[in-house]
Amino acid sequence: MGIMRRTRHTLSDFYTYWRLFKREPNVGRYTVSIAKDGSEELLAAKKLHAGEYLARGFIEEQDITNGIIHERSDPYQKHATYFVVKNRRNVVGVARQIVYKGSGNVKDSFPILDKANIYSRYRTKIESQHPRTIVEISALVKKRGESSIVPIVLYRSLWQYSRKHGHSYWIMAC
Repeated sequence: MGIMRRTRHTLSDFYTYWRLFKREPNVGRYTVSIAKDGSEELLAAKKLHAGEYLARGFIEEQDITNGIIHERSDPYQKHATYFVVKNRRNVVGVARQIVYKGSGNVKDSFPILDKANIYSRYRTKIESQHPRTIVEISALVKKRGESSIVPIVLYRSLWQYSRKHGHSYWIMAC
């Protein structure tokens, strides 16, 4: 009986992954979109981000106001595009692409360049690129208990968006 269950599970996963890499943006019960400024969807995404980051110890209570990370602790949200995955009507996954804010030093736009230890040869390579070709991937969060498909759907959408908008370099903490 175990081999039949594993076979069914494997075939189900294969079908889901096959659909995932087709051009359609949605997979099964999951839909992905870009959250519009001021939308309820964006608010739900920011609350999911704050809740999971707080639970994991990445931020502290004082970094949150009204359920979201306030701009003093996260000024990068002003120049970020938020991608959300919904399971029917509920936001269950979020990621964002932080873009160059349009002026100033490149490292001021991207928290990774400001805060992370990056080998100097890689930092030089990144900082020598045109800032509009760089995006930082951050706030990658999946609601606990949701499928592992959620982050894959997010990565696919992030990648397709980057290709369309001429982003050549992703920087992110892993």
